[in-house]
Parts: sequence; C-alpha cells; structure tokens
Amino acid sequence: MIPKNIKREHILKALKEIDETGIPDKRASRKYNLEYQGKYYPVKLVISLAHKYVTGEELALSQFNAIEAVNYLKKLGFNIVETPTTHKRKYLAIVSTLKEWLEKAPREDGVFSLSTK
Repeated sequence: MIPKNIKREHILKALKEIDETGIPDKRASRKYNLEYQGKYYPVKLVISLAHKYVTGEELALSQFNAIEAVNYLKKLGFNIVETPTTHKRKYLAIVSTLKEWLEKAPREDGVFSLSTK
C-alpha cells in the first residue's frame, strides 16, 4: 500500500532524481509510465523514490502494485500512459521507416513514382 503522505512535490523530486541518474535496467516499466514534460518514467520507480523524500527510505516494490501507483499518480494530477508492447514498438518503427522512405521517394507531378530512373 502506498502511504498517503507522498505528495506531488515528492514525485517531482523523484522525477528529477531519475533525470539525473537514469532508470536502472531492472526498474524499467512493463506496462505504465508517468509522462511529464515529454519524458516517460516507470510508475513504480517514481513512487518508490518519492517515498524516500518523505521517510528517507525507498518504498519496497513488494509493498504496492503498478495499478496502485497509477491510481495514486493520477490523483496527484499526473498523466499516465501505457508502455507500447513489443509488437506496437515494431509497428511504429516500420511506420516511421515507411514515412521516411515516402518523403524521399521520387515524384512525378506530385505523384509517387516507382520508376528506377
């Protein structure tokens, strides 16, 4: 359970710490991220670190689950987004590559040309 004494200011301090130290490999999010100023942060890591700014100790990850973290952060006014699945990440990479190719593709009178001239 997440202690109710974690406030928005503690969350912001946790975000700053993550910006400075990075996200440890084993603490990356599988499902949910807090989105703040164009950056993404694992919700459980954020709550765990924010607890340190209240009590001096990180909150053990076994003390709460991701859904609790999501709901708590939403109540504090933060935006939560789902982490793209592996398939979605691959799809987005393909779309991005296709878009780049189309932007560079030769055109004849504003129409894409498949010629190899």
